[in-house]
Amino acid sequence: RGKVECSSNYVSMSAELVRASETLEAAHFNASPAWRESLPGLEPRLSELTALQYFQETTAGKPGFYELDCDNERVHALPKLQPELARLAGDEARLFEPGRWSYDAYAQLRRRRSDLLTAELLDMRGHQYELMPMASREEGLQRVYVVQKVRRKGKASTEPLALYTIVDGVIRRVPDLYTLIESRLTKCAYHLTEAAACSSKLAAKAAERTTVEAQQVHAGEGGEDLPVTEQGSVLKDSVAMLIEDC
Repeated sequence: RGKVECSSNYVSMSAELVRASETLEAAHFNASPAWRESLPGLEPRLSELTALQYFQETTAGKPGFYELDCDNERVHALPKLQPELARLAGDEARLFEPGRWSYDAYAQLRRRRSDLLTAELLDMRGHQYELMPMASREEGLQRVYVVQKVRRKGKASTEPLALYTIVDGVIRRVPDLYTLIESRLTKCAYHLTEAAACSSKLAAKAAERTTVEAQQVHAGEGGEDLPVTEQGSVLKDSVAMLIEDC
């Protein structure tokens, strides 16, 4: 029973940590069902060519993810880009007509669109989202993409603001260093409190036992060994978890 009492707070605290982490995740089922479908040539629809678009559509307006006042949204509305963007969209749509599919042509159109938007984003000053090809990976069925949020200060000058991963269609925000340290310190503090509480109970139990044995000796009775409680194992568990977390 003592073990249950000492560990009850840990269960509630773990639930709090889980609830807090939910704000850092956007699951793939928030996206359009079309993303689960393959391309006409059975290629995955989600790829390095479409990962940034997937991120935008899936997390648009979600706090901490894709913000609708970013430069990526503004660049799509530039009048000078509208004719070319419309032409590229039309050419891509025609590839999906029966008998016209070509993945190479599809990839070429996608890259042309990305290059067009990126060239304009380099001249803008604000927060932007970009895919990090060097950090992304496509190996068989395992596909990992990394999106970075930056504040652009110049063509070759950016300030990183946040990182996001896309793994098997699930988007997660990568916690910053402060959040990681805060989480570790919180868990360490909890385990210290648990260890101190269990230690106090052991000390109280030991003092009680000493008093009982002293009374028995004074009365001339033979003191019997009291059973070892579960408090010691709880203390060991708390210390072990403390060492692991720290």
